[in-house]
Amino acid sequence: MQNIAQKFLKAKTSYSQNASVQKIMREKLISLLEKHGLKSFESVFEFGAGLGEFTQLLSEKIHFQTYIYNDINDYKVSLAKGIEKRIFDMNELALQNLPSFDLITSNACLQWLDTKQTLRELHKLLRPKGMLLLSSLLKGNLWQIKQSCGIELEYLDLKEFKELFTKDYEVLELFSQEYELQFQTPLEAFKHLKASGVNSLGYKFLSKSLLKDFASKYNNTLTYHPVFVLAVKKKS
Repeated sequence: MQNIAQKFLKAKTSYSQNASVQKIMREKLISLLEKHGLKSFESVFEFGAGLGEFTQLLSEKIHFQTYIYNDINDYKVSLAKGIEKRIFDMNELALQNLPSFDLITSNACLQWLDTKQTLRELHKLLRPKGMLLLSSLLKGNLWQIKQSCGIELEYLDLKEFKELFTKDYEVLELFSQEYELQFQTPLEAFKHLKASGVNSLGYKFLSKSLLKDFASKYNNTLTYHPVFVLAVKKKS
């Protein structure tokens, strides 16, 4: 996880300009709150908040009393009044002294973690009738990279992801979408991954033959496969 964190830190200056799908994802999360008329939460926890783009957007859309921002890196971002920063590795969530929350949220981070274990720990932190508002990435994400380079994260498929919520939550929204980004050259596609921190999953040396093969087989296209969920914790 530390290696992944370092690569995201290196992409700090280029992330906002290149993470176009992540921008779509955070706007989709906000739209889910608006769809269900959810505007007020006493306590909020956002993890994997990075440069704070989603933090800023969400904090302007809802009313809250306390809001904890988390990331493994300290990006030195300036946060709105009333938002507390906690820097720690989410894989060590169980070791943190955190209160309970009415809303736990994250955009495009969960896939970097042990999804099942993280969701178990988040469930403990949610108050009864507390809400999860999350986006992640599913199997099939960046499938062109897997086929050309043989590398991908261990993504869950949609069925596996749904099963994680059926017992303990009332699911209000849970769906996936695909977004395609097309580039002028194969090198631009790989530069996009590096600039947005996504190359944290690693890939082999970009030889001329690999780039040529990527262009001919995949037309310089990358496919993102995000999933969105809004769920309410059932009373025990």
